Amino acid sequence: MFLTSWVFAIGSLLLLARLVSHARLFTHAFVEAVKPSGPALHPQRASTGRYQVQIDFGKAVMADGATQFHYQWKLIQSQSGLWITKEHKEVLDRKIQAYCKHVVEDSTVAAGDHRLLQWFN
Repeated sequence: MFLTSWVFAIGSLLLLARLVSHARLFTHAFVEAVKPSGPALHPQRASTGRYQVQIDFGKAVMADGATQFHYQWKLIQSQSGLWITKEHKEVLDRKIQAYCKHVVEDSTVAAGDHRLLQWFN
């Protein structure tokens, strides 16, 4: 009888431990399934990513001394891990445009066409 009660107690504890383990795994899986993810739900996450872009940049000095520029860019590499949306492209384009304006103001950059490879956050 004494041995039978110990077998029952140990068996009950093992069964309880197994039940707790399954409950923990279920809870973890449920939380992961319910947790929102993706760029549509977290647009700020993709904007905090790192993007490498290739910029085809042209600088022209006008007869009156003013400078003009034009640029086109394409995404080379994204380290954000998320898809880039239209809104993120617009934010990135504004950053690239500000960068190009800064390059235009740099007197060491000669007039003409340039191909730049640049990282943006």
